[in-house]
Amino acid sequence: MAARTLLVTAALICAVFARRPKWHELSEKYSFERYLVDFHKVYSAEEKVYREANFKKNLQVILAHNKQGRSYKMGVNHLVDFDDSELVSMRGGRFEAAYEGKYSRPYVRKDGAVANESVDYRTVVPSVLTAVKDQGSCGDCWAHAVTEAIESSYAIATGELFVLSQQQVTSCTPLTGSCYSCNGSFPTLGYDYVVENGITEEWIYPFEAYNGSFPACKSNPYLPTPVQTIVNISGYTNVGSNSQPAVEEALSNLGPLSILVDASDWSFYETGIFDGCDYSVNISLDHAVNLVGYGTQDGSDYWIVRNSWAPSWGESGFIRLAKNAVPECGWNVGAAHSAGCFGVGPNQVWSCGQCGVLFAPQFPVVNI
Repeated sequence: MAARTLLVTAALICAVFARRPKWHELSEKYSFERYLVDFHKVYSAEEKVYREANFKKNLQVILAHNKQGRSYKMGVNHLVDFDDSELVSMRGGRFEAAYEGKYSRPYVRKDGAVANESVDYRTVVPSVLTAVKDQGSCGDCWAHAVTEAIESSYAIATGELFVLSQQQVTSCTPLTGSCYSCNGSFPTLGYDYVVENGITEEWIYPFEAYNGSFPACKSNPYLPTPVQTIVNISGYTNVGSNSQPAVEEALSNLGPLSILVDASDWSFYETGIFDGCDYSVNISLDHAVNLVGYGTQDGSDYWIVRNSWAPSWGESGFIRLAKNAVPECGWNVGAAHSAGCFGVGPNQVWSCGQCGVLFAPQFPVVNI
């Protein structure tokens, strides 16, 4: 009995030490060696030195932030030993303010449609959200946002939830200016591609760009050409830009929306209501994600956003953004050259909502 008790105690101790620390358990004593074990990372001797320097710098950022008593907390995740350029490469959201898309439709309010007090598509049964994905080092967040919005739209319309191919959208959406594949693009171009070609399932055309490669568009060698289409869309609705009532109504009556946001300070987010986008500085719309709801906690309103940085990031792959009764707005200066595909068009755009969440919401119109 004593031996068994010792074994159980030892197992519990190992389980405690094997668990990744939460934000309130972090201190400067958290070592890089422990981090490597916690996140199953292995490096060569030379790269290990470089990664450790990144880790130490970013850990200090996290610890300093958590002392401020803000509404959100930072924590360690798989990105903490990345350098700044690697973090930027994951934010491949672009946009062309002058391009509304070949198949866009204006948002038309339905008679009697109202916004619900709260919306959370994570809790819908049967599910209309597939599992949170991990785009890795590829800047194809735009393709993930498109694919996941179509998955949800089709599930809401038919009751069937397919895991669709992000790689097909990433690799096969045509080059437009500098927008392409892991180099970054914007959801409208992905929707244009799916209208004209349809989209297949992930198991047929699996994700291959995790390490930031640019796989060429291809047909599955085991299936007839072209790739078997599972879902088609006829277009997409551009919900009123910077209109909080329109976005609330669309979420309540249509489904999850693809959006563009400024995610430059999201990397180490762990939990809470994020209010870290400062409109006194430039709002750079650099990342594409899905808006899947809104709610209230202890009197504070928030948006629910689904990211594509793995389910271990944030709140099980999601982040909550502050939602003000009167949305704060600001300029994205240098938009045409920093985020556009052609380097033309307006050099600044007006964006509203925390991190620009209200700027460019879109909803795919599926064929059933």
